[in-house]
Amino acid sequence: EGTIINTEFKRYSLRANIDHKLNEIVKVGMNLFTSFTNQDRVKNDGSPNSADASNFNHIYGTPALSTALVKSPTQPVFAENGYYSLDSLQAGYGNPVRQATDVTINNNVSRTMPSIFADFQITEGLKLTSRFSADVRSENEEWFNPPNPNQLEGQSDGEGQTSRRTFDQLLWTFDNYLNYVTEVGDDGSFTALLGTSLQRSRFESSFVLVSGLESDKIPTFNGGTAFDVVTSDKQAWSLASYFARINYNLKDKYFFNVNARYDGSSRFGEDNQYGFFPSGAIGWRLSEEPFMDDLSGVTDLKVRASYGVTGNQSIGNYAAYNLLNLGGGTASGNNYNNVTGATFASISSSSLSWEETTQFDIGIDAAFLDNRIRVTADYYVKTTDKLLFTVPLPLQTGFESIINNIGKMENRGIEFSINTINIDQADFYWNTNFNIAANKNKILQLAESDDVIVGNNNTGFSLAREGQEVSFFLYEREENVDPATGNVVIVDQNGDDAIDDNDLVVAGSAFPDFFGGINNYVSFKNFDMTVFFQYSVGNKIYNLTRRYMELMTYSGRNILSANATQAAFDNRWQAEGDVTKYPRTNFDQASNSNNIAHDGWLEDGSYLRLKTLSIGYNLGPSMLEKMGLNRARIYLSSNNLWTLTKYTGFDPEVDHFSGVNGGTNSGLRRGYDNGTYPQAKSLVLGINLSF
Repeated sequence: EGTIINTEFKRYSLRANIDHKLNEIVKVGMNLFTSFTNQDRVKNDGSPNSADASNFNHIYGTPALSTALVKSPTQPVFAENGYYSLDSLQAGYGNPVRQATDVTINNNVSRTMPSIFADFQITEGLKLTSRFSADVRSENEEWFNPPNPNQLEGQSDGEGQTSRRTFDQLLWTFDNYLNYVTEVGDDGSFTALLGTSLQRSRFESSFVLVSGLESDKIPTFNGGTAFDVVTSDKQAWSLASYFARINYNLKDKYFFNVNARYDGSSRFGEDNQYGFFPSGAIGWRLSEEPFMDDLSGVTDLKVRASYGVTGNQSIGNYAAYNLLNLGGGTASGNNYNNVTGATFASISSSSLSWEETTQFDIGIDAAFLDNRIRVTADYYVKTTDKLLFTVPLPLQTGFESIINNIGKMENRGIEFSINTINIDQADFYWNTNFNIAANKNKILQLAESDDVIVGNNNTGFSLAREGQEVSFFLYEREENVDPATGNVVIVDQNGDDAIDDNDLVVAGSAFPDFFGGINNYVSFKNFDMTVFFQYSVGNKIYNLTRRYMELMTYSGRNILSANATQAAFDNRWQAEGDVTKYPRTNFDQASNSNNIAHDGWLEDGSYLRLKTLSIGYNLGPSMLEKMGLNRARIYLSSNNLWTLTKYTGFDPEVDHFSGVNGGTNSGLRRGYDNGTYPQAKSLVLGINLSF
């Protein structure tokens, strides 16, 4: 059962692994995983979205959170006649209880992932492996919004709607590689790998929306009167890879590794479909050298360094090609007079190529006091070149933008972890692992040194600027409102008596200064306990949820803030001379400064969270013998049990706009809380038995 009423998730799965040795040369096998999931979920206003292939829990997607938050708390769930009540000031946002109970979205997913392989031991040390695997996915989603008796005077009852969305995908991978292992002299070992990998994905989807349903008993298409949307899509992509690796180990002291990849992607232009990505690493175990003999406390000490290049092809399947928008409806979209029509959607970019990331890493691994203390530390510099960005085009071209390789970004960081065995007794054991990481990014180069700005005045801006970290780009507001008018005062940065884009300022970063976790494992006789904390320090969150709850603004299209936070309502400006940071009610829309994206909604996202707490008990040998068991363990575990944070939202672990449907250059839009549903606390009681 879900936290929201009328939501649930069920999964049935089967896993099988089979292998058979035919003879001394050939071994074959098969792995199979298949599952079926059934999910009843909810959306904000009942309207479907054919591009929403998964349940994004945000202000436009989860009724029990977003709609219930913004609805007036004085509005009852039911009207006097027993129907769900409607608020005349918020008619477009419906009744959140009705959305969760009457409006149904049922999503079924069948998924099968078979894999077959064969190993051929050609000679001693030389083996050929062939593996073919597939991922077959079929998804069907049914949405039904039954007719809704309308309680608003002068309006007719709402007609029902229903939709179906299908998604079918076949992804297959065919790998073949030779692996060679041999000894070199008395002190060395050599391994080499040479292989290929072919991958192809093909999927198709369809979406149909029908309206005019008069009965809540007939959710099928034949119960409606109009096909509002009928659309389908087919896409495919493929990847061909050739790779090689060589490892050499000398005396277990000196380590050498060389890798090379040659990858080709169908997503790039014909001129640049292939990319070459080499890498190499070396290691030196100092603890095996004679000059370390006198350091008795050092159990192991190794230094290592690596350098390599990787590629990124995460763009649309046809970004390098001319595309057309075709059809769009019975007599709408790109069609004309019931005749199929088409318009240009994008222009080709034959020079589009792989985004390349070069990384240098130097690290150290050390162990002390017979491995009771183990330390790992790394420093890295990662430079990403040929960034895949959507850039604007002059309007006279007839197109708004194009995906291109522009710019360069650098990430520098450190990673450190320490593992200690604090107590190791017969009946008492205590182990601690602590890790911390810090990373700083900087834009090194952009096309013509122009800023890349993503967002708008309502949801806030993110900025990529040469020489700086990817940051929020917002207006700065005075701490308190104008005591004479009650309006927010936006700082005029350039003193031109006008508030415009020139007054936006770099306001902080969504990336933390450092982050990590600490885990403690303790066992005492038959009891054991795991306690894991994770933390993040220094990151900012733009709290769009709070923005909607503090505007107290009415517009002709909607009223998102009929409800308000207690702090904003109680402490709002009400009379001339009031000193407060909360503006007046703005139902007359007299001041736009109250609405635009300012740093008043930017908050510290640092947190310390008890992520996991688990307590278990293992039955003793005598009890196991009586029960005929090899092993039995009872445990109680919990997740997200406690969080310490100054952030006023539901959950500091947010990143709303950076998902696949986040829009153009959404990778820059980090750290936004747009009604994100919080992670639930969970308690799990379980038992493991071995026979």
